[in-house]
Amino acid sequence: MEATSPSVNLVEAQRLLSLFAQGISGRYFHLQPLAALQGEFRPVTPVSDGRTLFLPDTVEEFAKPRQNLGFYKVAVMHQLGFFEF
Repeated sequence: MEATSPSVNLVEAQRLLSLFAQGISGRYFHLQPLAALQGEFRPVTPVSDGRTLFLPDTVEEFAKPRQNLGFYKVAVMHQLGFFEF
């Protein structure tokens, strides 16, 4: 029996996370992988340019997919906090 990977890809979670961000903030944000950032600034942690939230391509920090999806949700909420406060 083959074990499934606990990793979660941004592509798979993008719609859910986009609705999550919109529900919390009341505005729409584009979600893009960190690799989509242009220029010399290349962070390894989530960041935003005011219209787009840049998140890791894949999260595989935890043993369960639900926990890795939770990482994305916390990252989104953290970035939204910069706009709200």
